[in-house]
Amino acid sequence: MISFYKNKKVLVTGAGGFVASHLLPVLNKICPRVFLLSDKKIGNNPFNLFIGNLRNKTFIKDVIVKTQPDVVFNLAAIKNRTAKVDDVAIALENNFNSTFNLLSALTTELSSPLTSVVLLGSLEEYGNQEVLFNETLREKPVSAYSLSKVCASYLGEFFYRTYSLPVTTLRPSIAYGPKQGTEMFLPAIINAILKKQKFDMTQGNQTRDFIFITDLVDAILKTPVNSSKVAGKIINLGSGNSVTLRELITIIENLSNLNAIANFGVLDYRANEIMQYSTEIKLAKELLSWEPKTSLTNGLKIILENYKNSI
Repeated sequence: MISFYKNKKVLVTGAGGFVASHLLPVLNKICPRVFLLSDKKIGNNPFNLFIGNLRNKTFIKDVIVKTQPDVVFNLAAIKNRTAKVDDVAIALENNFNSTFNLLSALTTELSSPLTSVVLLGSLEEYGNQEVLFNETLREKPVSAYSLSKVCASYLGEFFYRTYSLPVTTLRPSIAYGPKQGTEMFLPAIINAILKKQKFDMTQGNQTRDFIFITDLVDAILKTPVNSSKVAGKIINLGSGNSVTLRELITIIENLSNLNAIANFGVLDYRANEIMQYSTEIKLAKELLSWEPKTSLTNGLKIILENYKNSI
């Protein structure tokens, strides 16, 4: 994999986000030319950073003309899990239209063939289904976010079929790890346990599949390496095992030797809450030679230690 990236120019959108915060340190070690795109400043504003928004067609065309990337990782997205009409419009503008602008620019502004475009989707796109999520299922989006991601996934397939753009969509389960904000459930409950704070939540009977961030980064990096096999495809990523949120809290309590002050049932389940969230990862194993290396227990040990040091 290192030799693959040695002579590549790579563009990463959403460079200020959680996934990028773990992808970039690895990428910077193996790739000499990495360009960042973000809608906000990052750290000390590195020279290779373009500040702007993918909603701006002129901006993204200019970035593509200047960088001429071989590989693109599109990590930019907003996550709104309500289903309000206004939120749907916002999500489509930020997640679908932005992806269209990016893929359009890559189709018209490159002077040499592109090796790979990786779009980051979500297992949430499958919605409420009573079977293991697999890539042959018809999607059933339940929120503004998942609807916009389904649309972006189909857009990637369209650009592959129509313009031979080597687009691959990865649909990961719930990523977790150090540096993640407490707007996500897992870091929020860990934060509450360590601070011995009350935590209002649902009954917690919904199952979730969690993927440790280093495993997700590994899959992202392996995708362009295997572009000839995965271009035009959608590939699920996850641990292959799921737990209820109640079970997750018990695991964290046992690892931390602390008890959660979880107020079960105080919050209602979201409208159209996905109750079963588990995935098949057979395709990722076959096409990417990838499988998760970090168990949920070991991943939780890592972030518990990280959070203890930061509190």
